Amino acid sequence: RLLYLGDCCLGFKGANPTGAISIKDGTRVIANSAFTVCSGLTDVAIPNTVTHIGIEAFYGCRKLTKFPMPTSVISIGAYAFQECSGLTDIIFPNSVTSIGAFALYGCSNLKSIQSLNPIPPTCVENSLYNCYNIPLIVADSASEKYATALEWCKFVDIQEAGIEGIQPNVNITELSRYDINGRLLSAPTIGVNIVKMSDGSTKKEIIKIILPKKELFYL
Repeated sequence: RLLYLGDCCLGFKGANPTGAISIKDGTRVIANSAFTVCSGLTDVAIPNTVTHIGIEAFYGCRKLTKFPMPTSVISIGAYAFQECSGLTDIIFPNSVTSIGAFALYGCSNLKSIQSLNPIPPTCVENSLYNCYNIPLIVADSASEKYATALEWCKFVDIQEAGIEGIQPNVNITELSRYDINGRLLSAPTIGVNIVKMSDGSTKKEIIKIILPKKELFYL
């Protein structure tokens, strides 16, 4: 069974929890190491009162496949989801303002990260280590801020898709691209590129060279 001290969820008593669990309403803090190495945990329901997810709170929960984070969460501790290799996506709601070191390290099956706060959450160096090559999907008009913010700037694919209902669509492909003067480009080119997509949408990319590789940032 789950243990609580006031409005803090301390973890559990007895055998490691398996399957799905629900943290009770009114909980504000998930304690440090509360569910560390709960290898059978698959799903966690968190009430819209939780504001802080502690250090190593879900470290090593390798079968955790769902983690719907409520809009009450403000801070996420270091190593909070390290080695949660079952997660395929994670959404940081617009309430999140800080993310600790190596929070998602070892989440090897992540396909995308969504961050809905138009102001990039504060990170320390390597908060999002090992995630920079997957799409980062942010709120409209926020990509430039993310592209220059500590840690977020390391992502090679920053996309804007609105605040509501953000879902990456792998079936949408690029049809053509142009420079700022409307000239057709055969490949990504340093500067502002205008990209036409197969779903009829158009978006901007800011392309810069950081030797030895090219990085693309979507507006």
